[in-house]
Amino acid sequence: MKLLKRSTIAAATVAGILAVAASPAAAIVGGRDATHAYPGMTFVGVLYPGIGTAQCGGTLITPRVVLTAAHCVSDEFVAPQVEAVPAERITVHIGSNDRTAGIVATAEKVWLHPDWQWLEQPAGTPVSDLALVKLTQPVPAGLMPVGARQARPSEPLRLIGWGLTQYPVPAGYPLPTMLQQRTITVLPAAACQGGLIGPGETCTSTGACFGDSGSPALTWHPGRHPRWEEVGLGSRETSDPQDPNANPCDGPMIYTNVAYPPFRTWIADTIRAGHTRGCLCRPTVRSLDKKASARLDRLKPHLTR
Repeated sequence: MKLLKRSTIAAATVAGILAVAASPAAAIVGGRDATHAYPGMTFVGVLYPGIGTAQCGGTLITPRVVLTAAHCVSDEFVAPQVEAVPAERITVHIGSNDRTAGIVATAEKVWLHPDWQWLEQPAGTPVSDLALVKLTQPVPAGLMPVGARQARPSEPLRLIGWGLTQYPVPAGYPLPTMLQQRTITVLPAAACQGGLIGPGETCTSTGACFGDSGSPALTWHPGRHPRWEEVGLGSRETSDPQDPNANPCDGPMIYTNVAYPPFRTWIADTIRAGHTRGCLCRPTVRSLDKKASARLDRLKPHLTR
């Protein structure tokens, strides 16, 4: 078994939320305000009572289902066991580049990919950092198509999200509201070996940062009906966790490859069946030690609206 030792781009322990709260967040590093609307782009807020609301991104892929990262909607307070956050604590904003606006909806159910785990992953198997959030009612908004073709090295991708624009964040930096975008490049998997990249994942150049978890990587699909398609969602960074001076937002990033055929099949089958199969992985049941806790740096920004 290999230890998944990299921090996720966003996460959820009390310490992590409070630490980031002291330095308010901005959005994608090196990006700019989105130049147009992206159908289905979703702000995902997860409430932690008495602490605040943790920030992630997602995409509306059916009128009632949002695709996001598994670590965004897994309950960190029971880690390393895997359990979804209570659905009623998840609120989404859809249909606006302003994360505080748009159509507001709440969750009814959370489906975590059955092979997702917090800490340990059998060698050579996908990390499977993806989840589906079923909403209480359909949302009358545009949908984001899930791409069928996997992105290749050197191919450009468009990242969008409401994560940090710089790291570390200067004190008093204004909290962002507008969606950011940046065009980046797909890198060979070897560039992300520091993050333990595996099957079903894509290595990208710098751009995403904390708060961009679950947000999409898009490819432009030309032709008779040109459109953006989602081929990835933000999972984790690749910096050296032993280096106190490392900038986690200044290196390659790992995105879950949602065009990976087994993941596309899981998404379609789960939506159609209304449930997902049990975990195929070996359950993780031990307590977190100090080393493991450090590797699970929780980095969802604490938001005040």
